[in-house]
Amino acid sequence: MDGDRVRTVDHLRQVVNVLTLATPLGLLLAGLGRARLRPGPHGTIVAAGYAWSFPAPRAPALTIGDVILLRLTDEQLEEGAVCAELAPTAAVPPAVPPAAQEVAAR
Repeated sequence: MDGDRVRTVDHLRQVVNVLTLATPLGLLLAGLGRARLRPGPHGTIVAAGYAWSFPAPRAPALTIGDVILLRLTDEQLEEGAVCAELAPTAAVPPAVPPAAQEVAAR
């Protein structure tokens, strides 16, 4: 399947989100929060740089309908993508010793 193609289930989700006015509300909030819109995965819309404190506490991301409101800027998103790309090369922390697990369980 083509990665850019919207699957049937994604299309169905989009239709339901428009009919319930969830996606239009997400777009309205993105506009009020001065976010930059761009296409996201699976037919979503990424609204990066969302700056308004409504509707959530200072959560880094919130999804309303098919709109993903991100408080992160484009630069922070790119930095995160680089970190995610490098993560598999990072050292794996040692496992918690059984004695420490017993103490934590008490």
